[in-house]
Amino acid sequence: MRNGAGRLITRPTNPTHLSYSRFRPQRPGRRAKMSMKLAKSISAAGIVAMTAALIYGFTLGNFSKDGAALLNNPWGIVSLIDLYTGFALFSMWIIYREKSPGRAAVWIVLMLLLGFFCGSLYTLIALNNSRGDWKKFWLGQRANE
Repeated sequence: MRNGAGRLITRPTNPTHLSYSRFRPQRPGRRAKMSMKLAKSISAAGIVAMTAALIYGFTLGNFSKDGAALLNNPWGIVSLIDLYTGFALFSMWIIYREKSPGRAAVWIVLMLLLGFFCGSLYTLIALNNSRGDWKKFWLGQRANE
């Protein structure tokens, strides 16, 4: 059989000729480890940034006055819708990962109160508990099902 360029295409006659290494699970490679480190760094940076922002807001801000100004601004409303859409999507991931509904509820309430400070913290804890396994990171305790 020839391809469009007229070159001969050869196929292995024995199906066991295929590389077994493509089908067996492998330990995380260098790239997976680097991306896990990057994810941990981003999560830690989120914790630091949100800590600074929360301290700034609680010490220098006036929640009722600033909240009213936010709700009077069309882009303030867009920002709140965006924020709560993110909360809802992130909460779905927490609910799926956690087998305990109570534990999931605590994380979700904390995130609604403290924002993505808790989202970043949850992500960092999940990354550390996964021990480099992305499947375990995404699926949590359900990874073994």
